[in-house]
Amino acid sequence: MAETLLTAIRQLTLNGQPVKATQSSIHINVWVGEHNKRIASELYLKQNADFESLNLANIAYIGDSLNDEAMFEWLPTTFGVNNITPLLGKLNAKPKYVTRGNGGYGFAELADLLISMR
Repeated sequence: MAETLLTAIRQLTLNGQPVKATQSSIHINVWVGEHNKRIASELYLKQNADFESLNLANIAYIGDSLNDEAMFEWLPTTFGVNNITPLLGKLNAKPKYVTRGNGGYGFAELADLLISMR
């Protein structure tokens, strides 16, 4: 069902611009223009940190769906919670590590792992 909706949405135009869409774990993201999590994250960091001196290896990201691919591609330290597993074949850029737990349980698993490594 989600794939059918994505296909239909991607055939739309708004004010002459193509409508873009991607699937999240709980919804479909729809937008016009060039937007993704990486673009928004870079903009935030440029406005609120010394972006040029940031070491991207010190930034970690955890995601759970197709709309996280831009972050998986950009950052060297990425994680996915287990419910991303069925979607891995659709991703060109994948998380470097996938938890055993789904959703919040996977996030808690990762948090426990990081705390234990301190």
